[in-house]
Amino acid sequence: MLIAFLILISLDTRNAIKLIGLYIKRNLRMQIRRSDSGLVVKYIHDDGSETVIKSVNSCGNKVSEKGNSVDVTEIDRNKYSMFVSSSVGCPLKCKFCALTQKGYPYKKLTNNDIVSNVKDTLQNEFEFNRYIGGKFLKLSYMGMGDALLLEPRRLRCLTKEILRVACVDGPYAKGIDGVDISTVVPRKHKGWPFQLGLLNEDLYNRYRMNPDAVGRSPVRLFYSLHDRHGAVVSDKNYMSKDLIYDIKFLTELTYTFGIDVIIHHMFLDGVNDADDQVSRLLDFLWHFLPFVQLRILRYNDFKDSPYKNSTRFDELVLKCHKEFTNVKYQVSLGTDIGASCGTFEGPLDKLSNH
Repeated sequence: MLIAFLILISLDTRNAIKLIGLYIKRNLRMQIRRSDSGLVVKYIHDDGSETVIKSVNSCGNKVSEKGNSVDVTEIDRNKYSMFVSSSVGCPLKCKFCALTQKGYPYKKLTNNDIVSNVKDTLQNEFEFNRYIGGKFLKLSYMGMGDALLLEPRRLRCLTKEILRVACVDGPYAKGIDGVDISTVVPRKHKGWPFQLGLLNEDLYNRYRMNPDAVGRSPVRLFYSLHDRHGAVVSDKNYMSKDLIYDIKFLTELTYTFGIDVIIHHMFLDGVNDADDQVSRLLDFLWHFLPFVQLRILRYNDFKDSPYKNSTRFDELVLKCHKEFTNVKYQVSLGTDIGASCGTFEGPLDKLSNH
């Protein structure tokens, strides 16, 4: 009996040492930046890519009864968001992006690389905040890179593998809140509508969906009107040849495959924030994409960036709310870790290592 007890203690000790070793090994592969509130965490992997966990509430916007402001309401949907990088850096080189302006190197990632990074992130986060296991996961391809540069079937398989790690194999989520994909290049591969449609059906049929996410499709596409070759699509080239093809693509996604489309847009100071430019933007949406939601982002400027968020931001948000049917806007950049197109910028010296 005594021998059996000593063996059991020995096994427990060996297991404990093994678990500690795995924990240390994982942390050596990442830098971890955790905000003071603990609601935002950035994992910087040894390959240079990033994964971010955000546990903040969602926000709703509506014009006030007097019509002179936009009211904000916080909504707790019992979910957390995980922002995944589909590559290290990004090859698109959007001029306003922090990755471009800072000369961040670009490198492709395999599906195994991405899944491994996600697994490391979820394991570490669960050890620090076990409550995420009782929440729904919002998977967002809004980290580094553009996920629609991947082959369509590959992204569908990658998404299913990530969700299997989070919701089936691991205790990291009780279900899914949805999958959001951000892009500026929806025409890269012809197979996108069909593959995104299949993924949309897979999520409906195979996973427990967040009941608080009613009224939205499981897969949503966030499409930016910002030209990757210039600062922003101006009013002069809204009807470029590429954009005409995009209109067909986005319309097919919504009406044939039931996928919600959200237009990501920023108003940059002195670039695209004049009244006539904003009016032409809204006219364009009304005529060609009346079914979309317009999501207005704040530009997170940084040192030496030639671009700034519009000084008329609040005024233009109100104008859009009054003149288009479905509008939301980013309430703030956040005091913990600000978001910038393609990467998460933040005052790292003010963040604590975990």
